[in-house]
Amino acid sequence: NNAAQVWNHTFYWNGLKPQGGGAPTGALADAINAKWGSFDKFKEEFTKTAIGTFGSGWAWLVKKADGSLDLVSTSNAATPLTTDAKPLLTCDVWEHA
Repeated sequence: NNAAQVWNHTFYWNGLKPQGGGAPTGALADAINAKWGSFDKFKEEFTKTAIGTFGSGWAWLVKKADGSLDLVSTSNAATPLTTDAKPLLTCDVWEHA
């Protein structure tokens, strides 16, 4: 559990930067638009995934083995690394977050 939490938090912190944010561009933007129709709709669905995570855990945007995107909620120290999905973005939804 502790190793997974270190990895999850490191991935989370590495995804933040000063003056970061905004809509993605390129292949990621295309994939988000293909799956959700717009970046705004993706943000809405990602927020629902985070809010819907019961207890402590993480909300993830992942790239599945077939190349498609998906939203995943994991509990506690779980991580998409134990599946065939590649994490692209996460939101820490633990009570301390």
